[in-house]
Amino acid sequence: MQKHLPFVKMSGAGNDFIVFASEDVEDLDHSWLAERLCQRGISVGADGIIIMTPIDDDSVQIRFFNPDGSLAEMCGNGSRCAARFAADHRLVSAEDFKLVTDSGSLQVERKEGDTYRVVMPQPRRLELDYLSHQDGMLDLTVDSIHVGVPHCVVQIEGLSELPDNRLVRIGRSLRYDDSFPDGVNVNFAEEQEDGTIRQRTYERGVENLTKACGTGATAIASVMMKRGLVDPPVQFQVDGGKLTISVENNEYWLAGDSRVVYTGVINPEAFEW
Repeated sequence: MQKHLPFVKMSGAGNDFIVFASEDVEDLDHSWLAERLCQRGISVGADGIIIMTPIDDDSVQIRFFNPDGSLAEMCGNGSRCAARFAADHRLVSAEDFKLVTDSGSLQVERKEGDTYRVVMPQPRRLELDYLSHQDGMLDLTVDSIHVGVPHCVVQIEGLSELPDNRLVRIGRSLRYDDSFPDGVNVNFAEEQEDGTIRQRTYERGVENLTKACGTGATAIASVMMKRGLVDPPVQFQVDGGKLTISVENNEYWLAGDSRVVYTGVINPEAFEW
């Protein structure tokens, strides 16, 4: 691969992405691109790549690829980063516009400055008490829900005290559980004294904990609202910052920061490992 590829590195509440205009990578295999570039330490490193294709003045197509090369139908924090990229690079001319994803079209609203909020896919197939999971002395109740992609929600008292390696172990076990034939994103949650929700997420395709997950926050909010534990708006503390899920006219809106970390050009040596 001899091309030099222009890109933007972006972060949404700690979820980081390599974002490309589709015209710059149209002759490349996007799954291969994600596999080669998302590896930390030996390439750029990211939670995924986003490919942006303008459609018309008020809509743009976005596609997400995980570090393992798999296509993600939807990514909440990636959507907010994509919204900012679309506006910054004039892929759309309208202040409010749509992102066309593999899980459907998402409405975008620009708030103050460079803050965007995006409608999440409607939560569906909610099953409380979907299964039980044992990890040592922890007897965990697992709820199942679909928010563009499959999710499960595990509420754990003392979540902040559990080490990462234990959460990874539980997350990996559930992600590959036969009860989830398509795999699943595993969201750990605990309500804090101030009413915010502490969230940790093991993401399918990344195969590790990530610093945030927007569709995961939507999943947690939906489950905890169904259980009568919280009312919207629901505030989340994630490893990479803060997220908010609000509900308006039965639509779930995700809000949080979307930052440009740096812009650059990828050298062909980034693929040589």
